[in-house]
This record gives sequence, C-alpha cells and structure tokens, in this order.
Amino acid sequence: MFMEHSEKRGGLHQLKRKVGTYQSIKAKKHNMSDLAKKAGIARITYPTAVINGEHVHASFDKIGRQLIQPFCMREMIATSVCTIALNDSTHAGDPDNETTLIAGDAANFLDAYYIYGSNASNNAVRIVLRTGHLGTDIMEIDIAANGVSIIQPPLPYPQSERDQSWYVDWGVNANIADVNDVTNTAVVVGGFFIRNG
Repeated sequence: MFMEHSEKRGGLHQLKRKVGTYQSIKAKKHNMSDLAKKAGIARITYPTAVINGEHVHASFDKIGRQLIQPFCMREMIATSVCTIALNDSTHAGDPDNETTLIAGDAANFLDAYYIYGSNASNNAVRIVLRTGHLGTDIMEIDIAANGVSIIQPPLPYPQSERDQSWYVDWGVNANIADVNDVTNTAVVVGGFFIRNG
C-alpha cells in the first residue's frame, strides 16, 4: 500500500511538473508575443517628436513592414544653392576662382546625394565639383543651353575629409576653351548633402 500510495504521489508530482512546464511554456510564448508586439508600433500618422537622446518605438506600417528613412534622419540633410562666379576681370584666375557650393562641417562628412545645374545661357557649359579648395575634380556635369542636368549617385558620394567645403567651377568643353575667361553665362548649382559623423 505504501508503494502504491508513493507511486500515486509520484505520478501526481510528475503531472504537476508537466502542467507547470506547460504553463511556463505558454507564459513564455505569451510574453514573447507581447514583446514582439511591443518591439514596434503600427503608424499611419507621424508620432510626436521627442528631444535628442530620448527613447522611441520602432515604427511599422499597419501590416508590420518597418518604416525606414533612406540614408539619415531629416535633420541631417543639408541643402545649398549657388551661382557660379564668372571668370573675368572682377573674378580672375582659375583655380582660385572656385565658387563655394556648401561650407564644410567640422563635425561631419558632407556626402553628396543629389547635385543639379541650371544653365540660363545660350551655350552648353561644363561644370566641375571639388571637395576642398584646389582639390581634385570629383564630378563633371555637362549642361545644355537653357537646360538642366542632374547627378544622383545610387548612394551618397563619400567626402574624403571633414571640414571641407564643396566647390564648383567651370570645366573645358566645346564652348569654353579657357576656364579663366567665362562671361555672359549664368549657371545655378544646387545640392543635397548627407551629414555623416
């Protein structure tokens, strides 16, 4: 009788352990489900902005696809526009006549994401872009007469050094044989840059 009773008690303990294990697994699954739900928030509108350094929830659309801003947050996008100075008696001497497109950032690289040029003259022109004063030509853009040209790399073009300005200047083409003698030409250049630390 004692052995039978012990076996019954042992079986009961085993049953309790199994029930406890099942409940534990069920609770863990429930907690994991909760954690999965808490990992992000479905949104169809923007959340309220927080200050720098505060915690935020990941954002997903209403069927669970994560929402991602390409390349960087909005606050780290820099834009700039300039008109290229003419090379004449009041602005002489290539390459010292470079026109600043955007001033350097001591804390960040300025990686070029989108560059455009608008030519309001009756002749096609070529412009060059450099990073750093008297630097190597990084890009060339040919712009038709009274036309617009755009360069948009598949990824932001990485700047080689921080605290370097981007400059634009004239390049040699069929209509500009001497970049030190450019007159009666109006070209506006603009760009979008990604600030990378």
